[in-house]
Amino acid sequence: MDFRLPGTEPLFDMAQLFEAPSLRLCLIEPESARLLAVSPDLRQLIPENLGESFDGWCDPDDRYWLDRWLQGAVPESMPYLTVAAVQEGQLAGGQWHLLRQPSGVVGVLSLPSDGPGFSPMVTALLDHLPTDLAVLDAHGRYLYTNRAAIRDDSVRQGIIGMTDRQYVEWRGHPLRLAELREEQFRRAIATRQPQQWEEVLETPQGLRTFRRSYIPVWSAQGELQLMLGYGTDITQSVAQARQVGLLERVVLTSRDPTMLLDASPGEHYRQLVYANLAFERLGLCSTLQSLIGTRLSEWGFGRRDESLLGSLLDRLELEGSLEIEVLLPDRQQWVEFSAQAIHNDQGNLTHWAVHLRNVTARKRTEQLRHSRLQAGTFSVEGRSIPEVLAPLLAGIQQWAPGWTAAVVFGLDGVARVAGDVSRAFRRWLTRVTSAEFRAIWAERDPQHLGRPHHHRDLWHEPQLAVHHQKLRRAGIRSTVEVPLYDHASQLLGVLFLSYPAISEPPALVADVLIDEASAVTLYLERDRQRHQLELLAYSDPLTGLLNRFAFLKHVETQLASRPADAPRPALALLDLDRFKQVNDGLGHAVGDVLLTQVAQRLRRLSSSVALDGLARLGGDEFAFLLQDEAQIDAATTATEVLFAPPFLLAGRAVHTGLSLGWSVVSPSASEVGTLLRQADAAMYIAKRSQAMAHRYSPAAQPRHRALALEQALHEGLEQQQFHLVYQPQVRVQDGTVCGAEALLRWEHPVLGVVAPDEFIVVAEATGLIVRLGNWVLRRACQDARRWKHPTLRLSVNISAVQLAQVSFPEMVRTALQQSGWPAERLVLEITETGFLTDLALTQTSLQSLRAQGVRVSLDDFGTGYSSLAQVLELPLDEVKIDRRFMQALDDSLPGSAGARAIVQSTVALSSVLGLTVVAEGVERETQREVLEQLGCEVMQGWLVAPGLPVAAFDRWLVSWPGQSGGRP
Repeated sequence: MDFRLPGTEPLFDMAQLFEAPSLRLCLIEPESARLLAVSPDLRQLIPENLGESFDGWCDPDDRYWLDRWLQGAVPESMPYLTVAAVQEGQLAGGQWHLLRQPSGVVGVLSLPSDGPGFSPMVTALLDHLPTDLAVLDAHGRYLYTNRAAIRDDSVRQGIIGMTDRQYVEWRGHPLRLAELREEQFRRAIATRQPQQWEEVLETPQGLRTFRRSYIPVWSAQGELQLMLGYGTDITQSVAQARQVGLLERVVLTSRDPTMLLDASPGEHYRQLVYANLAFERLGLCSTLQSLIGTRLSEWGFGRRDESLLGSLLDRLELEGSLEIEVLLPDRQQWVEFSAQAIHNDQGNLTHWAVHLRNVTARKRTEQLRHSRLQAGTFSVEGRSIPEVLAPLLAGIQQWAPGWTAAVVFGLDGVARVAGDVSRAFRRWLTRVTSAEFRAIWAERDPQHLGRPHHHRDLWHEPQLAVHHQKLRRAGIRSTVEVPLYDHASQLLGVLFLSYPAISEPPALVADVLIDEASAVTLYLERDRQRHQLELLAYSDPLTGLLNRFAFLKHVETQLASRPADAPRPALALLDLDRFKQVNDGLGHAVGDVLLTQVAQRLRRLSSSVALDGLARLGGDEFAFLLQDEAQIDAATTATEVLFAPPFLLAGRAVHTGLSLGWSVVSPSASEVGTLLRQADAAMYIAKRSQAMAHRYSPAAQPRHRALALEQALHEGLEQQQFHLVYQPQVRVQDGTVCGAEALLRWEHPVLGVVAPDEFIVVAEATGLIVRLGNWVLRRACQDARRWKHPTLRLSVNISAVQLAQVSFPEMVRTALQQSGWPAERLVLEITETGFLTDLALTQTSLQSLRAQGVRVSLDDFGTGYSSLAQVLELPLDEVKIDRRFMQALDDSLPGSAGARAIVQSTVALSSVLGLTVVAEGVERETQREVLEQLGCEVMQGWLVAPGLPVAAFDRWLVSWPGQSGGRP
């Protein structure tokens, strides 16, 4: 027969127990006390009139306690109960021993005829129970233990009559185990109540946790008869409870708000069932308990936030789960909304688990990263500083809603503002002078730490007393400001956040400003360098006047925009007399001083005559445009007056004349190139005739000197009058020799020594430069083969005319093959004029040369013939800084700061582009020291050696101290 309740699996074989002989057993359904099964031996003893309810089989005086025990009113720590049997028939004097089991309550009947001690019936039942059970007498001595308590029969027999203390000593268990049990035994007697505790035992299976119970059994006279001991292995339950507790603590202490919403249809739909402590920190309530049982509309969210969260709950109801990042517009917080549906065992939806993670910091960081990338893109595209900084400022404002971010910069001149500030505030900022800004920050940040400064109330800040009224009109009261310094600790600008009322800055905004200040500083420095490079491309670094390229562009623009009925402009070309004598006699540095003084006098000339586009075209040649040819005589007279006084040079008064050539716009001279050639012809006539000025006329064209040079050039090539000298190139840092430049020299038997600046121009104009240049390249490669230095590079100057020859790369290849000189040790130097005519052809030729391994150098960089954009398009390996900049590096000379800045910018740009920088014309140790500070790599000039003939250069190589790597 089946003794299992529906859906219940007994923990031991109940059927086998009921079929055992001589056992008086019954199985009772606890809720109704109905008998589920009765053993055959017991059925024979039960009178028929007692019925099938166990209540009728018990003594009426014990039925109250029986009912309470069956219904669970007595604590579960009392799984065992003894009640008297009904006093009828063979049951008289008997006792029912009841024990709870998963399949029901098992009852065992003991009779007086069973004798003293435990009834065999009871013992047989208890031995089959899976529950750890022991019976002790009033003195704590063991009377019985079942197999569930002690599996070893010999140990079970040996424990009888022992106390717990004796047992643990016998078995070698810890004494504390006996002491704990003795304490619980005494407490059960003293309180007359069951006692329960937990103890941990070391077993072969590891540490196990047991829940122990002592239940005292009292006689009718109130004396202790027995002590029932129960034990249950709760190791797994304890672990599970610990895990559940840990899980609950994890949820409770999570930094992310977590809640449970009721999802069951009805009056509690969408009510809050549970929320952790982080939910309380949202500031929606005073206590969590006050929110339990409420809905979203009662939580204190702003109207827009409530609508957004409500729509997410609607989506959750349709989709079952949802994970999305949204911006709460009222709180200005980004949250990750993550929710899952929870179902019961029947698969019905009961709750939604919702997590709100604040991801504002991460989103704002991502926005800042995006804004930095966008700013970098804008910078590469060459956009203006306000455009470049706009993304960065927008990213900063994400961290400070309601505040306005801006940058004040351009403190070298008129202050400028980047950012979306009010017109009144912008007007005020631009009217604060650079000196005022620097004075303010010198007081605020004397150590140039660049830390944020918070000003709660600018309207009452004493340092800005003179500006209080303007600040009120501008609507700016609170600011957080960060000074921006360059590498030399000079104030570049100020990054700031402004607010129209007294306010504290948002959390973390100071850190954000510090992080972004470095990026803003980088772009401001880059813009300043770009401006300096533009000056390098469009102005003469020595005098500050327009350079040749800028002047030609300016004149072209003026001519193109001139109205037809406007007066005819005149172009003036001015050249100093005896300038070469000043250079040779007093030195190049003094010559540069003369040029700067000439520029200063020409600027004064513009105050009395309407000059336009004052420029230095190169060397000692200056030019300007006169808007009306009618003023030629007045301008000539004014120039003569200005240049009459001597120049003070190196402590002496030096008189130098000048020659002025004029060319007037006409139908035959409407382009700048034509005007420049005509002015040059007129100036040559003025110089030859020793007149101060001459106005161009077609009849006065001949240039006898040029014709004589042309004829002499033919003779020189035929008679081998040309020779080469070599000027060493050494590393700035340690003086190591790294190369030499081949320089062409000509000594004519009649004309004498002819300067390269004079005959090269004629050679280019007549086409002889191709033949002459090819000879130079071949001869230089042959001479270089004599050098014993294994890494020395040979630099050779190439004319623009040569470079324009399609066959030029092949000619270079032939010269290298015939001489055996390695291509990778050949450097071809081109001037900036070499690519102005045809940039595409120049690029093609240079790329072909580089494909052979030949290096390309840009000579005389910064002399004004090119734009920076054009230079960047060339395939270059090296940049050579013109000697004029070296002369200006002396701190005692005018323009030294500008020259230093331009050299520094050139070095920085070349470093970014991976180009080697060579400085020409280095004559003093102070110049070398400045070059070393600025990071220039290579130099050449009289400080090292002049141009040396082949044999002299060989001797110099051997004797030069820097040959071994040490500075000379």
